[in-house]
Amino acid sequence: MTMLEILLPVLIILIGLSLLKCPIYISILCSAIYLQIFVNHMSLTNVFTGFFEAMTKNALLAVPFFMVAGSLIAASSLGTRLINVCIETLKSIRGGLPIACVIANAIFGAISGSGPAATATFARSSTSPSRSAMARACLWASSPLPPACPPSFRPASP
Repeated sequence: MTMLEILLPVLIILIGLSLLKCPIYISILCSAIYLQIFVNHMSLTNVFTGFFEAMTKNALLAVPFFMVAGSLIAASSLGTRLINVCIETLKSIRGGLPIACVIANAIFGAISGSGPAATATFARSSTSPSRSAMARACLWASSPLPPACPPSFRPASP
């Protein structure tokens, strides 16, 4: 089978179910089932057994809790207070504002473990006119940092 013969039905499934206003996870699930049955030639029982085994991983339980923690912190004023403390602590150092932004993002990542939550929280707190464009750029650039901070960082086992 060529790549076009494989991807064309997948795209038709995704677009067709999107036009029917199905949730995106159902569209992706249906296209994955199509790929497993018709491309990989798996039986239907093996497909669903694989799906259920993948969903029973304990690591998947941490994702919703990190997102809830990030949302709670974003709804409170913790993000604004955290960045203000870091800025006040490092404002006397040359380049203190960008350093404060990166450190605040790292601390927030250690609290929540979620990169999107950190970006959303600090974007809301850094949009005041008193913040410079450089500070906002540093916040946005350091947004991939939280997944590498301790609660979400899991080193590879040998």
